[in-house]
Amino acid sequence: MQFTDPTAGILACLPDGVARRATRAFVRRRHPRGTAVFNEGDPPRGAFLLRAGLIKIFKQSPSDRPLAMELARPGEWFGLVAVLDRRPYPATALALEPSETDEISPAVFETLFQGHRVFARAALAALGERVRHAQEMRALANAPVERRVAHVLLRLSPNPGVDVRLRREDVAELAGCIPETAIRVLSQFSKRGLVRTGWKRVAVLDPAALRAIASPQTCPSA
Repeated sequence: MQFTDPTAGILACLPDGVARRATRAFVRRRHPRGTAVFNEGDPPRGAFLLRAGLIKIFKQSPSDRPLAMELARPGEWFGLVAVLDRRPYPATALALEPSETDEISPAVFETLFQGHRVFARAALAALGERVRHAQEMRALANAPVERRVAHVLLRLSPNPGVDVRLRREDVAELAGCIPETAIRVLSQFSKRGLVRTGWKRVAVLDPAALRAIASPQTCPSA
C-alpha cells in the first residue's frame, strides 16, 4: 500500500506555502518489516505520516503478550498523542510490511498547532480517529472470532481486490486468536468468495459481505 501526497490529511487545511514549508521539514524514514518505528515508553521524537506499508500499534500486556490496539494505513498519521501531551509514546508502532514514513518533529508540530487553528482542529480530529479505531479493536475482544477477523480484514484492505502483504499470524494477533483459528476462518471466507489468500498475502473481494459479518448484529456460525 502506498500514498503519494504528503500535504493531504491534517496538512491539507494549511495555506499552500505553509504546507510546503512543513513538508520540507519532514524526515523520510524507511522501516523494514518487523522493526519498530518507536517503542512504548520512548520519549516523543515526532509524529508520523505513513507513506507506504502498514503499521501495527500495540501495547504489552502484564503477561507480556502484545495487545493490538490499532492499525495505521498509508495517508494516516500516528504518534500524535505523545507529541501533543509531551509524554512517552503509550504504545509500540511496528512495521507489518516494509514501510516508509515522514516524521515531523515536536517543535515543527507545536509551531503549526499553536499558529494555525485549522491545523490544530485537524490534528485533534486525526487523533480522535485513532482513538476510535483503538476503541473498536478493544470492543471486539469478546466478539465471535469471525467478526473479529472480518473487522481486521476490512481495516487492512480498504480497496477491494488489492493484495495486502500479511501473514496469517498477523491476522491472528490482530484478531486476538491463535493462528490455527485465523487460518480456519480465512479458509471459510475464501471458499465463500469473500477474500483471496496466498503466500503471506490476502485481498478482500466482497467488502459488503465482510461488513455484514463484522456488524455487531450478525455473525456467521462456525
